[in-house]
Amino acid sequence: MSMKTISLAATMLLAMSTGLAYAQMPPAPFYFGAGIGQSKVKTDTSCADLAALFDPGYSCSVGDTATGWKVFAGYQVNEYFAAEIGYVNLGKFTGSANGTITSVPANFDFSAKANGISADAIGSWPLTPEFALIARLGLYSWSLDVSGSASGGGTSIGAGEKASGSSANFGFGVRYDFDRFVSLRAEFQRFKDVGDSNTGKSDVDLLEVSVAYHFK
Repeated sequence: MSMKTISLAATMLLAMSTGLAYAQMPPAPFYFGAGIGQSKVKTDTSCADLAALFDPGYSCSVGDTATGWKVFAGYQVNEYFAAEIGYVNLGKFTGSANGTITSVPANFDFSAKANGISADAIGSWPLTPEFALIARLGLYSWSLDVSGSASGGGTSIGAGEKASGSSANFGFGVRYDFDRFVSLRAEFQRFKDVGDSNTGKSDVDLLEVSVAYHFK
């Protein structure tokens, strides 16, 4: 084997070793990103709850899904652990009912909006240099705004309730690292006990896709 062949082989081996080391390096530590998906209220909000208000034969629809989104920033401590804080908007859930109350036509519309700040610890389990399973556990400081309006007989009335508090959130999903600086995540996340006795309380699920940009 000539010296030229040996030199070429050594160069190729060095290049392969360098590339492998780069591929196995964790994402750059600091990151920020955004995500969007579908949120869903877990409480069975039944139109039967309005049976005592309307005369028989009323119509009613309740939406238990909405569009949720988040923006976030974090720090990747190592390839197994990250700390993250974010603003999470769980969307606006709406419903309506129409019928008669003591033979007077009446309409009722209501909505609920939830948002807040989350602070989470995120664990990662690398399966390949690019692909990892992830799980999170944290605290969600939420604000819930519930409002409704009723009209009938030439008059209309509006009312609202607000609540705030903190409760646990957890989730799991997958992450794909295109390189050290861009990653894509798909996650399921549950926010526990959003609301109180006045507004009504429910778990809210968020199924979302997000993109994160990492930097040193």
